[in-house]
Amino acid sequence: MGATRGIHIVWTTYGTWLPGDPEKPGHWSPLFDLYGRLKRAGHRINLPDATTYEHARSLMKEPAKVLRADEIDVVVGALGEHLGPGMDRGSTPGKGGAM
Repeated sequence: MGATRGIHIVWTTYGTWLPGDPEKPGHWSPLFDLYGRLKRAGHRINLPDATTYEHARSLMKEPAKVLRADEIDVVVGALGEHLGPGMDRGSTPGKGGAM
């Protein structure tokens, strides 16, 4: 087996991909009805749903967190330390290059 050339990591920050979000392709979270009752369990892909989205938004305790450039640099540095010295860290994050 060859050396690792890259690792693709995807995750969200608080409030940036809520269940039911109409601007996202889908979610794995449960669906809720108009009264906040469970309509269907998660653990499978669910399409965008306005009721579930509004329920999720109503539960948020603070605004969505979108990382600033300096925060992205901290994350990139921490991941680079943990992933090993063999990774190319010279590329610019967010430009399609390696860390």
